[in-house]
Amino acid sequence: MTREIEALAVTMDVFGELPVARLVAARADELLDVSEHDTVVDVGCGPGAAVASLSARGVRAIGVDVSPEMLEIAARRHPGCEFRVGSATELPLETGGMRGYRAEKVLHAVADPAAALAEAARVLAPGGRIVLVGQDWELLAADADDPVLTREVLAGAAAGMPSPRSARRFRNLLLDGGFTGVEVEVHTLLCTAASGAALLPAIAGGALRSGTVDPVALEGWLAEQERRIEADRFFAAVPLFVASADRP
Repeated sequence: MTREIEALAVTMDVFGELPVARLVAARADELLDVSEHDTVVDVGCGPGAAVASLSARGVRAIGVDVSPEMLEIAARRHPGCEFRVGSATELPLETGGMRGYRAEKVLHAVADPAAALAEAARVLAPGGRIVLVGQDWELLAADADDPVLTREVLAGAAAGMPSPRSARRFRNLLLDGGFTGVEVEVHTLLCTAASGAALLPAIAGGALRSGTVDPVALEGWLAEQERRIEADRFFAAVPLFVASADRP
């Protein structure tokens, strides 16, 4: 298992424990509105926390992730839960078999979010519920000494994502996909020391992939942010969009 996957699982753990993240997870479950014995797919399930939570309520939850290594972590943490390898645009599920569909912090990593929602519509039964949770990478705000460089770094981080604006598009993506009763709400995730340390690798990775930020300047910016973390002066804000709808 690669260190990158292990580190990603730890990062997801850190963010999952933040107060707003816990609130959003609970709200997503409420909006999903499933009952005991309903079948739900969690797309991009990561280490499997949501799958385990749903399973504990008697829901048949199926976790799907593109990474077999991540699913090894999920299966080790949550024995007895069901996990399958697959992508958001090619789910290993039968047509119309799901009562619920959830995807949390997934669509920004998908090149074609509309195709992912077409696949969601395929696997959902008529009347099934869909809930999407995601951050808009272009709306990320971070405190730093150099505002100009900060704008360049954060813009580079967004440019390094396949679909950085997918969260702001949730409503129209769902409507275009034929879903009904579409509702969207926004919550703000605040990052300080521990969560800041988890956020920085994602910013750095996106900025490097984009090729729009000078590596030396990025290194200096990251060093400043690490000093802020050590001094408990790191601060960033990330809007989380939560969308829900019905499959006609």
